[in-house]
Amino acid sequence: FRRVLFRSLTSGERTAPDARFPAAADEDYIPGRDSRLTITGNSNSARPRLSRMLSSAVARGRGQTLAGAHGWGNLAIAFRHKNYRTYQTGRFIGQFTSWMYRIAVGWLAWKLTHSFAWVGFFAFLDQAPALFIMPLAGALADRMDLLRFMRISQWCLFAQAILLAALDYLDLLTLTGLIVFTLAYGIIHAAQQPPAQAILPNLMPRDALTVAYGLNSVLFNVARFFGPMVAGWLISLWGTAPAIFANAVGAMIFLVCLVVMR
Repeated sequence: FRRVLFRSLTSGERTAPDARFPAAADEDYIPGRDSRLTITGNSNSARPRLSRMLSSAVARGRGQTLAGAHGWGNLAIAFRHKNYRTYQTGRFIGQFTSWMYRIAVGWLAWKLTHSFAWVGFFAFLDQAPALFIMPLAGALADRMDLLRFMRISQWCLFAQAILLAALDYLDLLTLTGLIVFTLAYGIIHAAQQPPAQAILPNLMPRDALTVAYGLNSVLFNVARFFGPMVAGWLISLWGTAPAIFANAVGAMIFLVCLVVMR
């Protein structure tokens, strides 16, 4: 830019990068081999062109500054959309109660077996299905309505949690039953993850997606931090059934949020 400025003030010929300084209507725009152009004119006509170039550079600088400052404003833009607010609220509650559920299942596994190996096995049943189910669920979600897909999965999560809570409360739960329920939860939860991420671009402007995905990570870690804490408090007072029932409530709240979304 300094080279262009110097040549514009000292001579009738100047060389400017074509990508940054487009030629005006009265200029000869001839791209060269090195992606530059040669403009011929007298010193008097060079000054108006220089003013136009300076104005364009200042405008571009202001635009970049405003774009950088607009980053935090994207958070407000994302929450301005009702569908995104509804979805994120329900998803956060569902994540919070799902961590309560995991702590309750671990405690149930210990109460039924008194074995550290069995506790680790139930953690494996909760997470391992994601390796096989998530790719298939992603392919299926590409062929289905995402909202419908998530509503079905939330119904399944609600049914699984309410049945497990009832069996635990009635003291009818066996080790085999806990294995089946934990495996079912792992499969359903893994199937829900691809559409849960893919639905976000449909809920907000594209320029707010970065903030939205970042907020997803923040809320996930908040739920992972406080969910087990609340679950431990509930288990110490009333046992594992309330913590599992809380997961059913969270699944139902998320389901209601998905139903009201349009």
